Amino acid sequence: MRITIISDKSLFNELNNALGECTELSFYDSTVFGSQCDQLIELLTFSDVADVVILSIQHLSSNTIGMIAKALYFMGIIVVVDTDQIDSKTEIQNAMARFDVIPVKFSEQNLIQLLNSLKSRLGDLDTVFFSENLCQDNHYSEDYDNCEHANLGTLFEQKFEDELVSEIVKDVIFENSNTPLNPIRILDVGAGTARFEDLILGKHFAECVHLTAVDYSPGMLAKAKIRLSDYLKVKPNRVALVRGLCERIRCVSDKTFDVIIMGFGVPSFVKDIGKTLCQLRELLSENGRVLFTFYNRPIIDRICFGKQNTEYNMTATVEYINGSYRMGPDENIIDFTPYSVDEFVQLMKVAGFQDTGENYSASTFPSLVLQGMLTPIPASLAAYNGGSSYHKDDPLKIGFDYLLYEADCDYCQRHQGNGYYANIVWKNG
Repeated sequence: MRITIISDKSLFNELNNALGECTELSFYDSTVFGSQCDQLIELLTFSDVADVVILSIQHLSSNTIGMIAKALYFMGIIVVVDTDQIDSKTEIQNAMARFDVIPVKFSEQNLIQLLNSLKSRLGDLDTVFFSENLCQDNHYSEDYDNCEHANLGTLFEQKFEDELVSEIVKDVIFENSNTPLNPIRILDVGAGTARFEDLILGKHFAECVHLTAVDYSPGMLAKAKIRLSDYLKVKPNRVALVRGLCERIRCVSDKTFDVIIMGFGVPSFVKDIGKTLCQLRELLSENGRVLFTFYNRPIIDRICFGKQNTEYNMTATVEYINGSYRMGPDENIIDFTPYSVDEFVQLMKVAGFQDTGENYSASTFPSLVLQGMLTPIPASLAAYNGGSSYHKDDPLKIGFDYLLYEADCDYCQRHQGNGYYANIVWKNG
């Protein structure tokens, strides 16, 4: 169990003596934060993972307790609050009712009993999300973008999604005549290293949008912060990087969003997709748009249960073992759930998304026919219709093979359902 303690030195020493042998403890001096919570939340957003945060800060206000409790609940972190230090007992009761907050009077608390209680809470939390994925995502974030650019099919899907997102944002801005004083609100769930945010801001939409990028990996968000550093300096109030769980996405805002993106297979890695979809429906504005991209089950099944692995020459392992789909490079295998388009549309309807028969479109891409012929990526793609060479350092600009990409788009249009990813664009209302 990993516990972050924010207190004075004396309480940390006491907790370290009692719990240090059976837990991994980290310490931050509470005097650094005072009664302000912004710095504390930012620290936990980008810092190493903690299962539990123990707060013992003098004179915590009721508003501060509520903000911290909500933010850490969204992150999947259990909060222990020292009731000897707070001014408002009522706010603790409110936080207990809504979030994972444990009030403790440390002057009287049996610390071993507290530890046992925390272990029980963590067991319950593990049913909410794939906790083991978090450490893997943090590790994977170090080389995430390089890995994604090493596969032709991945590059094609990224471009395909980029075009979908650009069209969605452009249409919403046009329909609503949005201005810098009335920007459209965009929520990106499972934002990773902020590829979509970089795309949208680079498309000259920056003056008309407000972006909220959510990911549950501090490592991914740290990469996103570096990627968007220029935008954050110029327009710090236009982009928010937030750490949180998909299953608790309702905590992200009290306002609705005009565009919600859950792309690049993210829905397939959500443990409780039904709960997540219900909350996203509540967050979508009256005429808002949503993009979901998930792994296409008919093709995944063809890989897992057919004899296609060699033919498709996949760069990541995809397999079905003991009732679970598993995916990833050998050192980063994680569970995932593929869906057919019909299955996912049905999940959306159950969650409250209204189907008028004309308000959504679905596509699958890229085809594994072309991908299977060309991965691993050869030094040159010149054998295909005069395509250009692939350049690892700049795959989306100098070396991207647009002729092959267009051929793959054409193939997927003519052979519906044969793409590795499924994409659904849904218009509310």
